[in-house]
Amino acid sequence: MKHFLLLLCLTVPTIYGSFNVSQICEVLSNGVKFQDPSNCSQWYDCTDGVASQPSSCVNGTYFDKHNQTCVSQSEATCNQDLCTIQTNGFIADPTSCSTYFYCSNGKSNRGVCAKDYNFNPIQQVCSSPLAYECTNNTLDYEQLCLLIPDNIFIADTDDCQGWYTCKKNIPSKGQCPPGYLFDATTAFCNFTDNVNCGNRSTTSITTVQTPKPAGECSTPGTYISDNKTCNGFYYCYDDGNNGSMLLFGECNDEYFFDAAKGGCANRTQVDCTYNRCVGDVQWVSVAHSECKAYHKCANNYTGYCGEDYPYFDENTQQCIKTKIDYPSCV
Repeated sequence: MKHFLLLLCLTVPTIYGSFNVSQICEVLSNGVKFQDPSNCSQWYDCTDGVASQPSSCVNGTYFDKHNQTCVSQSEATCNQDLCTIQTNGFIADPTSCSTYFYCSNGKSNRGVCAKDYNFNPIQQVCSSPLAYECTNNTLDYEQLCLLIPDNIFIADTDDCQGWYTCKKNIPSKGQCPPGYLFDATTAFCNFTDNVNCGNRSTTSITTVQTPKPAGECSTPGTYISDNKTCNGFYYCYDDGNNGSMLLFGECNDEYFFDAAKGGCANRTQVDCTYNRCVGDVQWVSVAHSECKAYHKCANNYTGYCGEDYPYFDENTQQCIKTKIDYPSCV
């Protein structure tokens, strides 16, 4: 099967020529505004899963996702480039099966496959539809986090009990407690009879209790550690009945929960003494070892780097010469 790439090395300021507005509003609660990824001055408003017509800022101002209003360009956070997520390499265009972006040092170059060919993000080549079928209907939560405020709950398109939330453009996944489903229009967990899942799957609904934190959460709107794992956390929010509800979530593989900052951070930047063998990782650094000791997750083996390469770098999974001082291992 023939594969080939056609690169157009023209740096473009935006990544979207068009995008699926309806798909985004299906996972956002009522009243949430999100930035138009093709225009820093425009935004959309979601109501009952339906997007409004685009609204525009005036007098040269930009829409700021955090303030949810128009501000001066110097104050605005306007994310228009997928290379914010991945600084180098190929990324599929989420709005088109035939286009892609090549990232070089955080800058994007748009490429277009030949007619009737799809970009295959797995093999990173242009392939015929027989070799790679592109449906172009998968919502990318890392991309969505570039457009919406932090701490906004987003419905999981694959799981009616699941949700995502963003912290500094990083998505974290969680689930409602047993007996509850996530209501996308209100961004709350509700009784199963009160939630319309639409196309969201209910096959993965859990009936197992999630671990409980050591102490109660007294301040709605805050995140706390689960006090058992490096990547587990709880979000405390007002349940609307003068009480609070704790929602369990987990940081993605490359991140651990930082209790001091109340969010997910790069795992090497978090001092966690719980089991660090979380996610798709083979070797982890040992806490408080001056970054010289490593632990092999597969067989529970702990060792030290040699004199020539004395420091273990968990990011690169190898011993190196250069001294490092990651908070995870100093």
